[in-house]
Amino acid sequence: MMWNTAATAASRLVRVNLATRPDDDLTTRAGQAQRAATAAREVARLKAEGAQIVFVDVHAEVTSEKIAMGWYLDGQATAVVGTHTHVQTADARVLPNGTAYLTDVGMTGPHDSVIGVVTEAALGRFLNAMPAKFEPATGVARLNAAIVTADPASGRAMAVERVNMSAAEVEALAAASAAATGS
Repeated sequence: MMWNTAATAASRLVRVNLATRPDDDLTTRAGQAQRAATAAREVARLKAEGAQIVFVDVHAEVTSEKIAMGWYLDGQATAVVGTHTHVQTADARVLPNGTAYLTDVGMTGPHDSVIGVVTEAALGRFLNAMPAKFEPATGVARLNAAIVTADPASGRAMAVERVNMSAAEVEALAAASAAATGS
């Protein structure tokens, strides 16, 4: 497990990246308990140092671990959002104690692919169980993201919204925004 934190002093917004590694023992309760305890300590430390908004990115394969981490940090972190699987989940919600949660935010890239990889290469590996060179897919991309609205005074999430937009939708939004601001 590794942590990476980034903060902006002006906004007191902190992003925490919790990444499990392939050699982590995801099947033992001891490993899960260690990750949960480390996450809670890191969030508490950051808040004690003045962070108002704490955004936790749980980069892991196992969805149940991400869900458990969301519930464990409910009321401590502003948001707990999962990454890694490249497939956006449909479970965005604000948990009872004010933490925004989403199991996986998804990916930004070509969705007519296998998690961003050329389909034929991925299918070859899938069907033959043989190593194959993965080439990045090309084609029309989609933007997956999450928008979390939070109260800066309390650090609690008020809303969380999934974003799943085509390249054309992103361009239209950018043009509308530029027109509205006169830039």
